[in-house]
Amino acid sequence: MNYQDFVEYMQENLTSYTFFMEKAKNFQLEKNKARASKAKWNEAKVERATSQMWTQAMDTLYGQLKTQIGIPALNGTQKWIAFIEENEVIENVNEGLSEVEFE
Repeated sequence: MNYQDFVEYMQENLTSYTFFMEKAKNFQLEKNKARASKAKWNEAKVERATSQMWTQAMDTLYGQLKTQIGIPALNGTQKWIAFIEENEVIENVNEGLSEVEFE
């Protein structure tokens, strides 16, 4: 499974995706409040920073799974999905994201 397919799959299947994005955006907005007036970010930059937080989380997870699954030449997507289901990756990630705290 390539990275883009993986991210799309996770976004579609994680119930905590929306929660994570809301929490990450609130974190970025709080950081923005603490910035000096001239250094404050506009809404687009806050959105980009929020998206980057998601991307970083998915980069880490993809890297961890890739070392265990690899990139199979045949039926790669099916092998990834089977591994994700067999190892309850969705459930574990949902649990982890629901407990995430940003600092």
